[in-house]
Amino acid sequence: MIVVTTSGSSDVIFEFLDKYHYLRYYKHSLAVVVNGGKPDFLKRLRDESGEDFILCNGYGQYDFGTVLYALDFLDADSYTFIQDSCLPVSCAGMDKLAYCAEGEATAWASFEGMFDSASQEKWCEDIAGSVEFEWGIFGPIFSATRLDLERIVELRDIVVDNKDKQQAMERVWPILFKKYGIKVSFLEKFSDIQSGKMKLFEKKFLHRK
Repeated sequence: MIVVTTSGSSDVIFEFLDKYHYLRYYKHSLAVVVNGGKPDFLKRLRDESGEDFILCNGYGQYDFGTVLYALDFLDADSYTFIQDSCLPVSCAGMDKLAYCAEGEATAWASFEGMFDSASQEKWCEDIAGSVEFEWGIFGPIFSATRLDLERIVELRDIVVDNKDKQQAMERVWPILFKKYGIKVSFLEKFSDIQSGKMKLFEKKFLHRK
């Protein structure tokens, strides 16, 4: 299942759906999880975008809340978690991102293992029990199986209530994946996104809080 997170604060989700439907990528079911969207936004999303996807009002907690919501309410063997500002360019790109198997996850883009602040590093250590990771998962945008995600017991203790923690999850995920023996394959580098050289997706930088 392709699971898209949107905050309800930007129209970029409509652009995402336009591109997705233009590609006619129907290999997997599509769910749009709205975190914090007002009722009029949800109605507009349904009215303007058709009926060929699951529309959910999520838990909040940024992208991480979408993972918990999917495990609780969206029945699928695997999930591809993607942001509304990550626009698909081709079916081949979606195929590559959606690939995962037991013990194998796929992430869109990597960045070198580093933290934005000392508080972020401490929070990661408190959550994951380690601060050691080689590559961060940008977004975090990735695919993993339900079985693998359900094995990560730490997920139910995490609360992501601000942007700093949301970005910290880009570090927490690779630490937890390694802890549980889940290998992560990356498709592109964050430096390619910054320079506009990415090939598989188009990234819109919206500077949301």
